Amino acid sequence: MAAVFAFDDSDDFLAAPRRDRADTLDSNDEHWVPGHAGVVPGPRTPTLSRESTVTISDSSTIIEYNAAAEDGVEDGDVTITHEGAANANFKMVDDDETPMPSGAQTPRAPRQPNSTPASPSTKEYEVPLDEDFVSSISAPPSRKMAPSDFTPLKVLGKGAYGTVHLVKQNSTGRLFAQKQLKKASIVVRAKTVDGIKAERQILEEVRHPFIVKLFYAFQSHTKLYLILEYAMGGELFTHLETAKMFDEATAAFYTAEIVLALSHLHSLGVVYRDLKPENCLLDAEGHVLLTDFGLSKVSDANGADEGQPRLTSFVGTCEYMAPEILQEQGHDAAVDWWSLGVLLYEFLTGMPPFTGNNKKKIMDKITKTKLSLPYYLSPDAKDLLTKLLKKTPSVRLGSKSGDVNKIKAHRLFRKIDWKALERREVSPPIVPMITDPELAENFADEFTTLAVVGSPPVTPGGEGMPMPFSGVDGMDGHAASSPGMFKDFSYIASTSFIQRAMEAQINHFGE
Repeated sequence: MAAVFAFDDSDDFLAAPRRDRADTLDSNDEHWVPGHAGVVPGPRTPTLSRESTVTISDSSTIIEYNAAAEDGVEDGDVTITHEGAANANFKMVDDDETPMPSGAQTPRAPRQPNSTPASPSTKEYEVPLDEDFVSSISAPPSRKMAPSDFTPLKVLGKGAYGTVHLVKQNSTGRLFAQKQLKKASIVVRAKTVDGIKAERQILEEVRHPFIVKLFYAFQSHTKLYLILEYAMGGELFTHLETAKMFDEATAAFYTAEIVLALSHLHSLGVVYRDLKPENCLLDAEGHVLLTDFGLSKVSDANGADEGQPRLTSFVGTCEYMAPEILQEQGHDAAVDWWSLGVLLYEFLTGMPPFTGNNKKKIMDKITKTKLSLPYYLSPDAKDLLTKLLKKTPSVRLGSKSGDVNKIKAHRLFRKIDWKALERREVSPPIVPMITDPELAENFADEFTTLAVVGSPPVTPGGEGMPMPFSGVDGMDGHAASSPGMFKDFSYIASTSFIQRAMEAQINHFGE
């Protein structure tokens, strides 16, 4: 193949349409369709000169130079390189001649639709490339990811529908958390299928420093796979269990990071609905990462003052469920602030506020028993807990528009610099001990000691291969018994996004 670059003296460059994220998520759509971008201003590029070297990272970008500024530039004087290919010398092409790469006469490559019009002073340079270059931003990947692209190292967790593994990407050596979900278990309940789809879509759309990142999603004939950010610090629950309880400063720090994550989700219309210590992970530095969005839902109502509650599902983990969910009254984002109050209570005391030896007793206490606060809690902690754990959602702190600012201004967080916290500039009170990231030392032994099954072999039609395109109704691979059920599940994040997310791993442990 060959790439053609137009050199001129313009101050702006036209890039291929980039993927824009919507400000809100639409729960009525089966999947969200990204927007488009037009002209993007860019920095003025340096003048082309003899023996110059140009490096490009995206083949869809038109790089512009003033070719007339340097007379006497000849074939081979400029080397243009790109990621993933060896250096390639250009051949100068005048308007009245045809390029002859590799000694053979070939037709001139057509100009890209989004390139600038040719001017009399414009010259084109056709660059023979040794391999196809695929844009990490707008072009589709050459192939889908597959289970065989990753080697499982440890089991990090296990649930009713699947398992979470620590895996190493074979091509890069990078570590990820791989969430495997069995299709046979999922398709039994329609709501579970909806939850898996919602998790995949929400994780793609939501980008926040305290929310786990999604890098890849793919499927085989029997399983769904989510390749997520590996939180080396393990579950916050494990650290709380070791410490028995947190001091107020530690509890305030982690509660504050969760407040930022929840407020961001709510701003996008997402209700989390499963806040608990097990779903709060720590990264290598000790910052929180919210994970597991299988029970999350996109809602049209973010607070009780904005209309009637829109969600009616009976979901959550018993000890952390809000009274309105248990009473099936309908609910909205206020349920997350109730769960935050339960979590803060547990941080400060080591136990949730409402406990019992069976689920019925726990649910009865949540809906009927008055909140009791230990004497050793500070007045500030008692005040915030009382406001978050109001049984009536309409008077609960967090239920109304603007309540997030009231939470941030509460005296329990008087030492928190919220802007610096969101920039991850505040040092966490817990720094996980990590000697070898591949050992998963901060995860529970009950999981990490389980036997790990190796990656499935790559055989035609085997489990190690990605689901093929079916060509029927646009189905993107699916279980044979449920055509189209997991359409459009596959996803690959941009190369730049993955590289930025890996920086923390590189800084701590090297390449």
